[in-house]
Formats: sequence, structure tokens, C-alpha cells
Amino acid sequence: MKKATPDYTVSELCRALVVSTNSYYYAPAMPSDSKQAFLTLIESIAEDSGMYMEGAGYTLN
Repeated sequence: MKKATPDYTVSELCRALVVSTNSYYYAPAMPSDSKQAFLTLIESIAEDSGMYMEGAGYTLN
């Protein structure tokens, strides 16, 4: 049985969608343990000071 659609390479699809092949293969790096501990500390301080995160930025209560 034949497939209903032809097979395309990642490169061909990226070119058709006008995106870099790098963006197809991109995987965000996980923060290191020390960086995660630092971010947790910052969040704790923000919560204690009455500041909280909303969306991409900080908002004051």
C-alpha cells in the first residue's frame, strides 16, 4: 500500500516553511543544579517581598 503523501526530508520541510534546520533540532538546555538553586532563591525572595511572577514579567501586589 502506498502512502497518501510523499516523504520529505527535514531540510526540504524547513526550506518550505522558511525556518532554519537548527530550529527544528533545537532543544532548550536544562538549568544546572546551581542555577536552579539560584532561581529558587530569587523566587523565594520575590514571594517574601510581595512580588510574584505573572506571565513573562514580575508584577507587584
